[in-house]
Amino acid sequence: MSSASGRPARAPSQNTAALARKSSAGHVDLPLIGTVTFPPRNQLAFLAGLGLLAGAGVIEWPIAAAVGVGHLLATSHSNDVVRDLGEGLQEA
Repeated sequence: MSSASGRPARAPSQNTAALARKSSAGHVDLPLIGTVTFPPRNQLAFLAGLGLLAGAGVIEWPIAAAVGVGHLLATSHSNDVVRDLGEGLQEA
């Protein structure tokens, strides 16, 4: 099945999935800092729950921080975060 341009048409589910991925992450333009990108909503919910557990004393904050950083690194779609973390640890 082809579109009018001669390219193969994408299935509606593929278009919907691509749109959902694109719209699930948020970003804010800050004047002095630049663009700050937030993780998708499901990751923010996980991190917020982790923060609530640490704030309530259910888990210790260093453990919550380690789990949160590990979660962000594991779900990162880019190796830039890992590289920057490694460079920061080398400088320390």
